[in-house]
Amino acid sequence: MLFVEVKEVEKCELVVAVGCLGLDSVKKLYWKCRKLFTFVCTDQSFADDMKEEQTRIANTGTFSVVESFLKGKHSEADNEDALFVGPAFAAVIDGATSKSDFRKDGMTTGQWAVQCVMEALQVLPADATCAEAVAAVTERIHTFYETNQLLEQVISIPACRCTASAVIYSVCRKEVWQVGDCRCLTHSFYSANEKEVDRVMAEARVACNEAALASGMTIDELAACDPGRAFILPFLKQQAWLQNRTDARYAYAVFDGFQVPMQQVKCFSVADETEIVLASDGYPKLFFTLDETEAYLRRMLAGDPLCMHRNVGTKGVRPGNCSYDDRAYLRLRIG
Repeated sequence: MLFVEVKEVEKCELVVAVGCLGLDSVKKLYWKCRKLFTFVCTDQSFADDMKEEQTRIANTGTFSVVESFLKGKHSEADNEDALFVGPAFAAVIDGATSKSDFRKDGMTTGQWAVQCVMEALQVLPADATCAEAVAAVTERIHTFYETNQLLEQVISIPACRCTASAVIYSVCRKEVWQVGDCRCLTHSFYSANEKEVDRVMAEARVACNEAALASGMTIDELAACDPGRAFILPFLKQQAWLQNRTDARYAYAVFDGFQVPMQQVKCFSVADETEIVLASDGYPKLFFTLDETEAYLRRMLAGDPLCMHRNVGTKGVRPGNCSYDDRAYLRLRIG
C-alpha cells in the first residue's frame, strides 16, 4: 500500500490511500502532482520496485566504481560527507558544516541533508532530468522540516537549515549535475564550482590570523583557537541568507529545502567520456587516481595545516583532526 499525503488543500490535510496502482501510474501521478503530494513509502516493495525500474531504464548505459573513499576530518560518526551508488545514479554529497546545535537522533543538520539527498535519489526515476532531480531533493528536505515542525524556524533562521552540496552522475542521461561546490573531473574539463563568498571569507580569516600572529600569538596558539575562524563565524551564519537567491552578488546554489535557481546549477554532458571523478571540497585538487589525490592533500596539510597560504580556506586543521574538512572521492568508469 502506498500512502499519499495531500498537503493543505483548501486548508485541510488529507491522507489518501492509493492501492493497486502500477508503477507507471505511480510515477505519472508523482511527476504531475509532486507539488501537492508527498509520497511516504509504507512498504519496502515500493522502494524495491523503484530500484528495479531504475535498473531497467539505466541499462541503456553502464558504469562501474573504480575507486571510492570516504573519511571524516574528526571521526566517522560526525562525518557529513557521503557516497551514493545506485543503478541509475552515483553521487558525492557534502553536508554543510552545522552552524547550530540542532540534533535529531544524534545527527547534525548536514548529516540530515545528506540523508534526504540519498533518499530522494533512491526513488528518483532513472530518466529524470536535472531539474526534476533538483526539485525532488528539495522537496524531500522540505518535507523533513514539515515532519519535524522545523519549517518556521528554518525560514526565519537559514543557518539552521539542512544544507548540502552534491555532484550527481545520471547513467540514463550521461550527464553530471553540480549543485554547490562538490567537484567533478573528466578528461575534458574540471569544475570545482567554488563559491565567491567563501573566497572572501577565507581571505578575511587569513587577515585576522596574520594580525594575531603579528601581535605575538604563536602558531600553536593560533591552531588551538583560530581567531580568524571565530572572526568570520558570525557572518558564516548570516551567509545562509544568500543560499538560492537570485538577487545578490554573492548568492549560491545548495540543497536546503527551498527552490534552487536552475541557472546556478551546472549540467555537463559526459557522453564522450570514459572516466569521471566526483569528490567533495575536502580535496583541494582532483586527480584520476585516489593515491595522487590523497598525496596532494597530504602535501597541502604538511605545508599549510592552518590553510592560510597554499590552500586558503575558511577553516584549518583543528587539534585532534586529520584534515580541515571531511572528504569523499568516487571514480567511475562510464560507457
